[in-house]
Amino acid sequence: MEENDLPLAVREWIQAQIAALGPVVGKTRPLLVRRDEDPSRSTFACFLALAREQRRELYRLEVQSHLDLAGLDLPALLARDDLEGARCDRGVVLVCGNGRRDRCCARFGVATWRELAAAIGEEAWLSTHQGGHRYAATGLCLPEGVAYGFLAPAEAEPLLVARRDGAIHLPCFRGRTFHDAPVQAADALLRAARGEAALDPWRLEAAVEESPGAWRVTFAAPASRHTVRLVRGTEEALVSCSPPKRKTIDRFTLTAIESEETS
Repeated sequence: MEENDLPLAVREWIQAQIAALGPVVGKTRPLLVRRDEDPSRSTFACFLALAREQRRELYRLEVQSHLDLAGLDLPALLARDDLEGARCDRGVVLVCGNGRRDRCCARFGVATWRELAAAIGEEAWLSTHQGGHRYAATGLCLPEGVAYGFLAPAEAEPLLVARRDGAIHLPCFRGRTFHDAPVQAADALLRAARGEAALDPWRLEAAVEESPGAWRVTFAAPASRHTVRLVRGTEEALVSCSPPKRKTIDRFTLTAIESEETS
């Protein structure tokens, strides 16, 4: 989140909130979001999304200025259940449009966001860097914690159709934000093999690195259990387009899927 012009007090508040929220809700990541300027708007929106396998909540707070954020103690508000009035019944879709980090994010992200915003209005926002800009444009559905990559304007409609149906747009699916990388890969590989687009068809039961780079990931469904075996290798890939930059990245390869009925 380095590419911003926020006042120092606000940046310090963000870092303090991240540190304080960690023990309460787990790993926390800040993103700055924006929409096209609206001259009639007199407030700023601050979202708090809890995207966990067992807990999904989204809150929206309005402030008069960025400096007003420094008066918010998010962990305390959560602990006192003082955010119920700010709870959002509908989620948000964030698309990275951070051209300062990579021009491809701006090129593909902004165009994709405009398609989304035309359909869902203020549920669609542009964000700063979400990670993995080699997948530009990247996107997040919150609080579901669904990560997408290679988004383009043509993907907006099918993504929204899947979202309305409580499903995932599989062609652009990257994983769930509450999972570590091996589990994200196992989930995506299992879905691809089974053609499974439902949002929550299974839950993580175990993830074990049985030998260096060799993982066994087990998901439990209501009447079945699926064990995905995969290995982590490396490959060189283009990770940025401005300027072009290549580096070695992890790549997970499926070796086996073992499924069994449990009831």
